[in-house]
Amino acid sequence: MGVEIEAQNKSEVMQLKARELQQESVEKLNDIIPVVNDIENVDFQKIANDTSNIQDIVSQNLEDQVDLDKMYDAVITISKGITEIKKSNTRLSNAVKETQAKLDETQSLLENIQENMGESNE
Repeated sequence: MGVEIEAQNKSEVMQLKARELQQESVEKLNDIIPVVNDIENVDFQKIANDTSNIQDIVSQNLEDQVDLDKMYDAVITISKGITEIKKSNTRLSNAVKETQAKLDETQSLLENIQENMGESNE
């Protein structure tokens, strides 16, 4: 809240600044007086209890908080496990294909044998 006044010398400028500071101080005091007057109505016990409850909740939340390093390690372990499962699945799938191919070959051989035996019986 500056007041523009043309000053004649340094002394007058200093006096004007001092008055401005005094006015600002008075305004701040006027703003705080109602707060000080109402301080009797503040329930400090309730504030203390609320603060204590908040502190307990925060402490409990910190204790219950998941350890991110453990979570990271668990995710890495699961990822490695999934990779191993995929490899095993691929090996198993290939083994099934090979077995199916051998079964088809065996079936074909059996059919040839049966045909040959049928021809020899005739």
